[in-house]
Amino acid sequence: MKEGTVRFEPDSSNESHPTATGQIQTDGAFQLATESGEALPPGRYRVIVTDSNGGIDGNIRSRSGELCVYGDTGQIAQVTAGGSHQFHFRMPGPDGPRDMPEGE
Repeated sequence: MKEGTVRFEPDSSNESHPTATGQIQTDGAFQLATESGEALPPGRYRVIVTDSNGGIDGNIRSRSGELCVYGDTGQIAQVTAGGSHQFHFRMPGPDGPRDMPEGE
C-alpha cells in the first residue's frame, strides 16, 4: 500500500489507552504517533487502515498490485515494553488476505 493511514485502537482489555495513527508512505512504511506525542503504552490494539481522509469505504491496491479493502483488518497488534515494534500485517481483500506495509 502506498497511501492511507494506519490506526492502532486499544482493544477492550485496555480501553483507556490512546489511539495512535501514522500515514502510509510511498514505500509502504508508516510510523505511529499518539495525539499527545507520548509513546504507545504496552497492550493489545486493533489495526485499522483508512484512506487518506480517514474513510473506510472503498478499495486500494497493495504494493504488489493486489486489491485490498479499507477498514478493520481483523488483526491485533501486541505492543510490548521495550519491544522492537516492527509490524507486518495482511490486509483483507475480496479474494482473501493481502500483504500490508511494515511499520512501527
